[in-house]
Amino acid sequence: MNFIERKNIDCIKWDKLVSNNPDSSFFSYSWYLDATAENWAILIEGDYTAGIAIPYTKRAGIEIAYTPIFVRYLECFGVFSDLNLLEKCILERFKVVQINFKEPILNYKSESFVFQTISSSEEPKISTQAKRSLKKAVSSGLNALPISNENSVMEVVKNELNGKFRGIDDKSLFTLTKLIENAKFNGVLKVIGVSNETDFLGGIFCLESERQILYLKGAVSDECKKNGGMYLALKSMIEQSQIGGKLFDFGGSRVQGVRSFNKNLGGQDCVYYSYSIDNGPSWFKFVKRIRNKWLKG
Repeated sequence: MNFIERKNIDCIKWDKLVSNNPDSSFFSYSWYLDATAENWAILIEGDYTAGIAIPYTKRAGIEIAYTPIFVRYLECFGVFSDLNLLEKCILERFKVVQINFKEPILNYKSESFVFQTISSSEEPKISTQAKRSLKKAVSSGLNALPISNENSVMEVVKNELNGKFRGIDDKSLFTLTKLIENAKFNGVLKVIGVSNETDFLGGIFCLESERQILYLKGAVSDECKKNGGMYLALKSMIEQSQIGGKLFDFGGSRVQGVRSFNKNLGGQDCVYYSYSIDNGPSWFKFVKRIRNKWLKG
């Protein structure tokens, strides 16, 4: 079991290992992590028979395993012969760990969070509020249709979200742009545009594989949002996932309002696990405490 740095990874073998897992997400594909992670490596066993991707950053010479923006969690692929050795390898290299995993793979206390999905085998239970919003969208003359111009949606995302929500700034939007470019190159990008008879009002970005559709990010104008535009766009992709017999993944958010929105469209909670482990040197802990106090103050 050993780490392989990004420059030495056989991406064909790695992406095949990811795709061969029937429950895998998009988050661990090489092209996805290339867009989102500052650095990343894989901890691998055998000839790519089992592995896990570990994104990391460096601060003051300390390597920190972390979860990049637009990545919900990291996953184990294949079957590791020894999970205790897996943990030992991770914690020997990374003294500071601030990372999310799909499963509780470390013998440390973790915090549980939820995201929402809609199974391909069940009809989504849409709430009364969502039904009202969808009816309002139709009566307002809104349409949600597939489009090929992702740049038009990105402009609305930048105008509507930049600086208004935590984590959405110039840096993260640059990451999102790169991620969308990589997704398009790999043939998995799906874009839904929302418009009325005269104006383009926004849309959503999704990623589609043989097994699932993942909602990535989207935005519409304020007026369009009030008229149910986001409900209409998401409902359009949910219908596509149902027709194709695919799981629909809402992407996940720790914001209660977003969770409520997703559940209004029939989303069901799924759990993942977040670890925060600090075995770094005392001086690093001191600097981090000062930094956190300064940021809060």
